[in-house]
Amino acid sequence: GAECLQAESRRRIAAETLDQMRKSRARPDGRLGHASTAFDTARGPDQQPPFLAPWFTWSAQEIRDALGKEEWQVASVVHGIRERGNMPPSAFSPAFGNRCNVLATFVPPEAAAASLGLDAGLARERLASAHAKLRALRAKRQGFFFDDRATVTANALAVEALAAAARQPGGSRFAAQARQLFGHLVSLFLDGQGKLKGSYAWQGDVVPAPATHLDYALMVQAALAIHDLEPSPASLALAESIEAAADNDVRDSESGAYLAYSDAAWTGVGKPWIVIGDAATPADNAVACRNLARLAALSGKTAYATQRESTLALARSNSTQILTAHALILEVARELAARRPPPPTN
Repeated sequence: GAECLQAESRRRIAAETLDQMRKSRARPDGRLGHASTAFDTARGPDQQPPFLAPWFTWSAQEIRDALGKEEWQVASVVHGIRERGNMPPSAFSPAFGNRCNVLATFVPPEAAAASLGLDAGLARERLASAHAKLRALRAKRQGFFFDDRATVTANALAVEALAAAARQPGGSRFAAQARQLFGHLVSLFLDGQGKLKGSYAWQGDVVPAPATHLDYALMVQAALAIHDLEPSPASLALAESIEAAADNDVRDSESGAYLAYSDAAWTGVGKPWIVIGDAATPADNAVACRNLARLAALSGKTAYATQRESTLALARSNSTQILTAHALILEVARELAARRPPPPTN
């Protein structure tokens, strides 16, 4: 009836979305790009200046070299440009240094003009000139994927979505796509021990940024999704090796939480400005709990179940490592529901 029609409609929408994603985001190297362009973020006319595409990251030296002294004076204040970067690190390069500045408005132009002793109109003119030069420089960069903070996570999520679609009626074509995409991720980002080589894809002498826990958690999830399509000892072993690397790299033994970044994730001298802190993100830990439950069931190893219990316990923790607990509380609710005895039958 109506419920079947709704289910079929949802399957059709999901399949069309995945087909469009593959068509518009596919790259020659097999990965999916998270954006096909890097246009400026849409903002209201009264919000000036806008971001200059937040997924484009810059080193202070790149910006300094592109601008005149007076343009740099204003732009560096408005956009909060720092040698170490104004965002969590993306990558360090001998050629570019810390390429982790985004051109967001940290100081309004009027306030920047006042601090520099400039007329506000003159400051805006210099800022507009700086933006024009930076847009021109950005247009010369090779391909949107070479500096757009392309993470493992988006591709790993796509693997899980494709694998889920493959298990739906009429979705068999997605199975090969899921396996192919996951194969590219494994070859590009994993070493022989399941350790992720880095979150960002760069070329030449640029050192990739260390992986975050989100990268690890979703890669384990993707590996388990591939195992569901075609169960084998090898696919389960791969999922276990990635989980082991996550435990080693980003799990805090004292609190039991998975941390957003490892200590090695910071580049330069001292820690740069932090958005959410080097803390465990509850959504990551919730994904880890689901992964650990699956690993426990598939491998029969009690260690995974024990580790999952200790991670779930963080939902009632007041540890400063945990920002909020809503995602973990949901996992606890699922756990309790699964343990609830069935209602008596008459």
